[in-house]
Amino acid sequence: MNAIPELEKLAVIAAALARSRPGFEPGKLASEALQLWTGCATAIRSAAASAESPLEPPLGPITLEDALRSWLPGVKHPDRMRAFREWRKYVWKIEGPGIPEAERKTIEQDLVSLKTLTPVERVLLRNPFLVWREQQTREARAEAGRAGAEEKAKKKAEKAEKAKARAEKKAKRKRVKKIS
Repeated sequence: MNAIPELEKLAVIAAALARSRPGFEPGKLASEALQLWTGCATAIRSAAASAESPLEPPLGPITLEDALRSWLPGVKHPDRMRAFREWRKYVWKIEGPGIPEAERKTIEQDLVSLKTLTPVERVLLRNPFLVWREQQTREARAEAGRAGAEEKAKKKAEKAEKAKARAEKKAKRKRVKKIS
């Protein structure tokens, strides 16, 4: 994108501004049009720069770690690998019993065989893994919410019980005063 706009483009912008702001001087309209063009150009350049760094890695074989980094941005390396290992174990629980004993392998052997991923393998692994990961995250958050709600209810019940005990004590003191 050019650093300075063409005069025709500035004139079109100024004409549009003139329609929305009658009575403005042409010089002010031109300077406002230039500011508007500059602001838009900056926004477009920054959007283009952020689009140049895609989340998906380039085509061709890449390492498992690079694929996980692109699939789970913002997640630390040990957490990404732990999640992937848990997913592979989950997949084996579903698919494992049907696999003949001679063809079964350990999780570490499986991860070594997946050290580099072809584009086809990335596509085959990415969506099921991310769906499973989202489901696990949702379940963990729901469980944390349930635990928090149970704890809150327990504290509320304890508080009500203490209030009831205080009220009974107070009523008992009043009865003792009336008798005396």
